[in-house]
Amino acid sequence: MDPSEAAAGAKRPCEADGQFVDNEPYNERKKHKRDRNVNKFLPPVKQMKLDIEKASGENDVTAGFALFNKAVEEGISLLAPSYNTLLHLCGVAAGVTEPRQLRRKHHTGNSVLKDLCEGALDLPEKAEETQIPELPTVTCKFTQAEVYATAKAIFAHMKESRVAVTEASYTALARVICANDEPDKALGLVTEMKEAGLTPRLRTFALTLQKFCLLGRLEEARAMEQILVQNGLQLTEAEYRNLLSANAKAGEKAAVDDLLQRIRLNVPFVSEETVAVLQQCFTDGWQVGRTRVDDEGVSQKTGDQLASVDLTEEQRERLASGIKKLAMEREKKDNFEKFTTWSEDNGPITTFVDGANVALYGQNFQDGGFNFVQLDKMMRHVAAEQSEGQKPPLLVLHVVRTLKGPANEQRNKQIIKKWQENNWLWTTPGGSNDDWYWLYGAVKAGEGSFLITNDEMRDHIFQMLPEPELFYRWKDRHQVRFRYDRGQPVCMYPLPYSQCVQHLADGSWYFPIKNEQDEEFDWFYAKPIVK
Repeated sequence: MDPSEAAAGAKRPCEADGQFVDNEPYNERKKHKRDRNVNKFLPPVKQMKLDIEKASGENDVTAGFALFNKAVEEGISLLAPSYNTLLHLCGVAAGVTEPRQLRRKHHTGNSVLKDLCEGALDLPEKAEETQIPELPTVTCKFTQAEVYATAKAIFAHMKESRVAVTEASYTALARVICANDEPDKALGLVTEMKEAGLTPRLRTFALTLQKFCLLGRLEEARAMEQILVQNGLQLTEAEYRNLLSANAKAGEKAAVDDLLQRIRLNVPFVSEETVAVLQQCFTDGWQVGRTRVDDEGVSQKTGDQLASVDLTEEQRERLASGIKKLAMEREKKDNFEKFTTWSEDNGPITTFVDGANVALYGQNFQDGGFNFVQLDKMMRHVAAEQSEGQKPPLLVLHVVRTLKGPANEQRNKQIIKKWQENNWLWTTPGGSNDDWYWLYGAVKAGEGSFLITNDEMRDHIFQMLPEPELFYRWKDRHQVRFRYDRGQPVCMYPLPYSQCVQHLADGSWYFPIKNEQDEEFDWFYAKPIVK
């Protein structure tokens, strides 16, 4: 018998007890068989896409580049995701884009490609100056010049094949160009993107700006900054830090002073990396150090009193407009416009209440639920605290909360009726998110308004990019947290000082330092020495 026939007809070996011996689990064997059957019939373009994704998943730069060369030589068409995956691999090889294993830890989406090259990397001047986690090992035997040449070839082939080039494609290419120490060429991509009808994002050219700063090329750095600003992009702490460091090293005092003021307005907290740069800015004639601040806002080291800092009217309008724009994109336009018109015509309302958050406070037990009595106590407490002539507080609730479940109990019906009689209640319609209503109303109401909620509103912060710093600052001065003591509400109004960058009347600077572990955090201060 032919050995191959014998092998084909052979059965799995048996042990003495009659049980089959199989080194491969049944589920794995079934999966491999399914994969073989599926892959056997895939057209070349789809097979190439799978192979490229596999190389990217394993961060195998050599395999990825070989697959690209094979596609070119054999005339295999590539799909847009395949080109972008290859460009992503170029960024990984150049050390300017996170490998896919690390990105999976940071993102929860279904596809890594969905946000290819997301985020502006803030690469330090020296490796030991960073707290970025160690990157996984990347299989790569190519020089920066070879990686750059391959990225250019991939990009050119993408355009020649008339595959849609996206902002993510330009972002990946710009990063590889910068890794090759040619930021001028990355800057030249701005015009090309405009001609293609694409709008740059901060991630597209943040590394270009950083590279100009590291090279001390201030004129080009300012030009890059202007391009970002002209495209409506807001700089983050990383970009301000890079500009501040470059100008401090060059002795550009006027530019440093201007950047410090912009940091004061746009950066709520600073990192340890920024503190290191700030120390370069305050040398001769300055006393610098770290301090903590008591509950009244007094520095334990210097005795300086920190101030309460609110948004300017222009900043508040920008924040309100941003919230309204997002809400109008997500809510039924007529419903939200009705609320905005009503709240402005009947304002200024000084206190908004996140009804669901208050009613559900402390209700995580077996018989807990939406507590109307608890919410009513809060409304009566707030109304009693208001001054004569102030508009009544406004309770915002989704309409379902007033029609179903506990709302049908007789006692709760009477509570709802009383709210309506007092003009305390606004119900948002079905399909809406009541958060947009109380948030917009509280911001738009102005400087003296408050929002009662324990909701940290983290979702709103991310949705309101690119200016989350305005929201942080507004929240610091206007969010009122609460608790219940023996069944009675206790409101905790904001501290008498602001936890933000401050420039005091005597010229002193105070910068709150980010601290993820401890609620009480340090401040970096710089105080002019009086001679």
